[in-house]
Amino acid sequence: MAYRVFDLSYVPRDEEDALREYLMEKGIKYYETPSGRHSAPAVWVSSAKEAERARIVIEEFQSNWLKKAREGIGERSSAERRISTKAILLIVVIFIVLFLASVKGL
Repeated sequence: MAYRVFDLSYVPRDEEDALREYLMEKGIKYYETPSGRHSAPAVWVSSAKEAERARIVIEEFQSNWLKKAREGIGERSSAERRISTKAILLIVVIFIVLFLASVKGL
């Protein structure tokens, strides 16, 4: 009997690829079904024992993936803050230059 262990609907391609690689590293024998008219894409295994093991491995994967994603968001937001600070500073300098140029022109 087949056991569905993970639904791939709405999973980004990079996460799908990483999950496949992780399952292979952990020795999980799985197969996938594509999305169809009446079915969603999913990861399946062939035995109850393998399903239990696969769910544990997938839970580990998701935990690691979430941790990496949160770290990436933190890095990105600090970089975005640096860029926005520079942009604001540049705008202020431009306004000062324009103001001084208009004052000298009068």
